[in-house]
Amino acid sequence: LIKGTGKPMDYNRYGTTTRKKIKNSKALQVTPWAKEVILPAHNEMTHHTEFPKNMAFLCKEPAQYGGETAIYDCARAFENLSPEMQQKISNRNVICRKRYVESASDLRYISWKQVLGEDTTREQAMEHFSSLGYQCHSIQEKENGKTLDILEIHLLRPMVYQYRGKTCLHASMIPLTPFWYWQIWPGKTPPLMVTWENGEPLSYEEFYELDEAVLAARIRYDGWKKHDVLVVDNPRIAHGRLPYTGERLMGGLMAQPARFIQNEAQWQVEIVTE
Repeated sequence: LIKGTGKPMDYNRYGTTTRKKIKNSKALQVTPWAKEVILPAHNEMTHHTEFPKNMAFLCKEPAQYGGETAIYDCARAFENLSPEMQQKISNRNVICRKRYVESASDLRYISWKQVLGEDTTREQAMEHFSSLGYQCHSIQEKENGKTLDILEIHLLRPMVYQYRGKTCLHASMIPLTPFWYWQIWPGKTPPLMVTWENGEPLSYEEFYELDEAVLAARIRYDGWKKHDVLVVDNPRIAHGRLPYTGERLMGGLMAQPARFIQNEAQWQVEIVTE
């Protein structure tokens, strides 16, 4: 089904994150967050310079209670913002920042070796990320009396973009502010975060209004049943996950690569055809 909607994509090919495959399936496991935590709205647009136009979710095992894959209309989210906020963010870009370390034993930052292979050196990792269009930075961070050598990659992203005649709020950027991540790592720098293009963090007031606009754009539907399939138009529809109990196994498939292009002051989604 998803293959028929465009060229299939795989996280591992694009090489900034990785997902385990579900046994006896071509589907990949979805984001492995703790079941007690809400997985906020996002569009798979922060992991790669190219992202999927089409997303499919396959229910292998529904949760005992909860675990709904909540979906959100990004165009409606932009409409939910105040006119002042709409104007403020329409011509402002953000920088998506992702951190890696060498050791896979770190509990907060992923190792680039987990993504690119056990024999990958820092120099090779930087060369790989640079070839994808990221800017690479070496950072040292002191924590618990130790110095941590960090590889941080930067990618310029829009906060607002045009898609099929609609103005969309870039939902993936909202939970990357520290205010959301601090419920998991209180007071610490998260592994994936966003700032304004000038390096300034989003204020709590900005985060709160943007987050509320996305939450108010939620599309409600009945819970998952085994073998259910949900296909979404990814640039328009963000997805997340509610807390749950029991076991839950959900697979994800991606198809039809797309990317952002900037025309004058506007960003648009372009389908990759080559």
